[in-house]
Amino acid sequence: MQIILTHFGSPLPIYLEDTFKQIRYFSNLPVYFLSDQEIPEFAAEYGVEWFNCRNMDKDYQALSKMGHPNNDFWCLTAKRLWYLADFTEQFNLTDSIHFENDVLIYVDPLNIKQSLKSTYENIGITRGTALDCMTGFMYLAKPNSLKLFTQFAEELLNDSKRLGEQGYEMLHEMALLGSYLKQNKPELCDLLPSLPFGPLSKNLDKVYWLFDPASWGQYKLGTHSNPTPGWMEHKHFIGHELIKKTVAIEWHTIDGLKKPFVINTSNAGIYPLANLHVHSKLLYQGLSK
Repeated sequence: MQIILTHFGSPLPIYLEDTFKQIRYFSNLPVYFLSDQEIPEFAAEYGVEWFNCRNMDKDYQALSKMGHPNNDFWCLTAKRLWYLADFTEQFNLTDSIHFENDVLIYVDPLNIKQSLKSTYENIGITRGTALDCMTGFMYLAKPNSLKLFTQFAEELLNDSKRLGEQGYEMLHEMALLGSYLKQNKPELCDLLPSLPFGPLSKNLDKVYWLFDPASWGQYKLGTHSNPTPGWMEHKHFIGHELIKKTVAIEWHTIDGLKKPFVINTSNAGIYPLANLHVHSKLLYQGLSK
C-alpha cells in the first residue's frame, strides 16, 4: 500500500509541507510524488520519494479535446490522472491512495486497507454533487484500475456531447469521474461514504469511515475565495444537509491528535472523517498538532 500525490504545470504550492507533515502524523506508508517540478528540500524530511515526470512525459492526445489550452488549470488537473494511471500500471502498484495536495488525512490508510480491499474491486471515490466526483480521497485497488477509467474518459472526450447530455456545463476531471461513476458499475467505480445517511452513506457499513469530497473542509475551514468557516452549498449533498442542520462536524482530540468527526444530529451518532479537503489552502488550521 502507498500514497501517491501529484503536481504539474506551476510552482509547488506553499502549503505542501503541511500536507506531508499531516501524513506523517498518521502513517509511515511510502509516499510517492509525481511532478514536473524540482524536489523541495523538505521532501526528504518526510520520506517522500520524488518522481520527475519530465522523464516520462507523454502527449495524451485525448486531453487536447477538452477545449482548454495545454497550460490551462483544468487540463492539468485531468492530466495528473493519466500520469497516475501510467505510474500505478508501470510499477504494478496495488492498494494505492491518491488525494489532492490541499487534503489533510486523519487516518492511517493501512488501518482501513482490509475494509477498502473487501469493498472496492477497482476505484473507490468521493462524490460531491449529483454530477461531480472529486479526488478528495481515492482508492485504487489494482495496477490498472485507473487505466480503465482513462480509457473510458478518452472515449468520452471523443464524443464530448455525451457529457452535455448528462447535464455537465463544463469539461473537467470531476465531470469525467462523475460520468464514470454514473455508469452504475460498482465493480469499476463505487462510492466512498461521505454522509451517515442517504445515498452518500453507501458502503458505510463496510468501511466505517466517512470521506470528504470537498464540502466538509469548505464548511469547517473555508474556501479559497472566503477562507472563513461556515461555507455551505445546496447543490453539494453535504452542504444541503449542513444547511438543514441534520449533520454537524466537530473536532475531538484523541491520543494527542486533533481529528474531525461528523455528528448525525437526529440520533447523536458520531462518525470519524478520514480526511478534510481544505479548499481555503490554509492547511495549518487543520493540522492535528
